[in-house]
Amino acid sequence: MGKALGIDYGTKRTGIAITDVIQIIASGLTTVSTHKLDDFIANLVISDDIECFVVGDPKNLDGSNTDSTGHVNGFVKRLQKTYPSIPVHQLMNALPLKLQNRVFWLVV
Repeated sequence: MGKALGIDYGTKRTGIAITDVIQIIASGLTTVSTHKLDDFIANLVISDDIECFVVGDPKNLDGSNTDSTGHVNGFVKRLQKTYPSIPVHQLMNALPLKLQNRVFWLVV
């Protein structure tokens, strides 16, 4: 079993979290300048046996798109094209953190 890489994509900075090998504990890893994100992820995929990506899906509480949704969707498409063998899951950012954690473990 590999690790899950959590990504909170932003146009300037992106938050990165990673699970342990058995995917029980997720911990914040770092914040990366978004223009350096592709290289950062490439290095992690090589060094950390990444099994899947979990990307925050920015939505309003009513489920409508935010100003960031288009940027994130473009990033997700790029991830899927670059790493076709690694699944990409999206979680709605508007959910409370406690509920996001429950959904995260159901997805992974």
